[in-house]
Amino acid sequence: MLQLRIKDGPGEGLVFALEKELMVMGRDASCDIQLPDQGVSRRHAEIYRVGKLFFIRDLGSRNGTFVNDERVDEELLREGDIIMMGATVLVLEESSGNVPTKDVVYSRAADPARTIEFKVNALRDLLEVEEPDVRPHQTVESRYLSFLYQMSRQISRGRDEGALLEEVARLAAEAISADECYVLLLDRKRDLKMAALYQATPGSKPVVSRTVVEPVLKHGRAVLTPRVREDSALRDKSSVVMARVTSLLCVPIVAAEKVLGALYLTTRKPYHSFSGEDLELMVAAGVQLGTALHALRAEKRERQTALAVIRVLVEATESRDASIAGHSELVADTASAIADVLNLPSSQKDVLTLAALLHNIGRLTITEEEFRRVADDHRQLEKRMAHEAERILSNIGGLDAVIPAIKHSYEHFDGSGAPDGLKGKEIPLLARIVAVARQFALVAKSTGSYAEAFSHLNELVQRGWLDPNIVRALGVAYRRGAIASNSEDSSP
Repeated sequence: MLQLRIKDGPGEGLVFALEKELMVMGRDASCDIQLPDQGVSRRHAEIYRVGKLFFIRDLGSRNGTFVNDERVDEELLREGDIIMMGATVLVLEESSGNVPTKDVVYSRAADPARTIEFKVNALRDLLEVEEPDVRPHQTVESRYLSFLYQMSRQISRGRDEGALLEEVARLAAEAISADECYVLLLDRKRDLKMAALYQATPGSKPVVSRTVVEPVLKHGRAVLTPRVREDSALRDKSSVVMARVTSLLCVPIVAAEKVLGALYLTTRKPYHSFSGEDLELMVAAGVQLGTALHALRAEKRERQTALAVIRVLVEATESRDASIAGHSELVADTASAIADVLNLPSSQKDVLTLAALLHNIGRLTITEEEFRRVADDHRQLEKRMAHEAERILSNIGGLDAVIPAIKHSYEHFDGSGAPDGLKGKEIPLLARIVAVARQFALVAKSTGSYAEAFSHLNELVQRGWLDPNIVRALGVAYRRGAIASNSEDSSP
């Protein structure tokens, strides 16, 4: 059974089993899923079931319903989805069977600013409070605080630079009621590129004033023009006049005292001008974004270096047996195809790729004599491989998340495997994927036949060794063409 768990916000840890065909979520005591959050409407949204599928529908809430950071009116839900309402963040997950009762008192004592003690069935006083309007037009202060909070959340979650820039452009434009926000970044040659844009009315050609942008990039200074047509430096510039821009501002994106680019925002509203407060807010945004980009790029360089080292380790492992050359790459490609079918987040895909590439690393320290001695005892060999992989990788920084995916890839779905005898969903998901990918690659590479590889997987499913859902996902990936055929095999 699926359940909703409050991951962050008021009532963190509270769990709601999705037992009914339809369950209403909101602040009101009559709701099936009651959320003690001032930013949540009394009847905010509903979750309903169609067969085995769950959907969420917004009920005209004031502050909106978000699924994986996307505002939705109605959306199909999948296990692992993150739902946000007001300051409450929930995750959809498989029930552990230990659903706490609604009378449990929760406290956020670790964070006094957000500490709330409550009983879900005793919220009358809280529910009588008038619902606050946190929409952008309420007050300048609340709008700015909301923007900085949302931006911080995006930065803390974001590992994809492009997606982060698109979201920052939208948030920045909405925070100061801009019609356009362009994120301009300098490349390695110091040429300016349009990295992301937001337009309240999509379709118009992006127009940027060189007169405005150049001093921002050169000197790191912010520029504000409240009324473009009254600015002598701009009123004769066709780039802004022809675009009917009435007010604009441009701030540097900076990190480590280096200008990385600029945020360029405009409005075409006749009676709206950007203010000094708007400029200050965007300057802060430029610093935040610059710091985030600097960290993301440093992390990317580290990952590239680590990946280069890992490929050397893989080559060293496979050099001991010419028959398995290229095996790890095939395992990684297969695992990646499965991950795409399962819609795994990019962070998990990165870990999975590394685990798949390194799944055989335990063999590196096993001598040929030792290998031959235990070759007939598969359980003993796999146990040794698992422990050796853990020992090697635990000495390499940054690979902690990879270890369980390799170590437990030798477990069997029925609990008969090594090293710990885990079974079913006790085995980490990434480990179950690596196990399927490894078995598929072993047969596909040795026989050149994907049909035989799938037949082998089905036999192992019948024995209880592999997760049948992962094998089915691989079949879907194959039919989608995600695994290039190397033979005349038909689809599994």
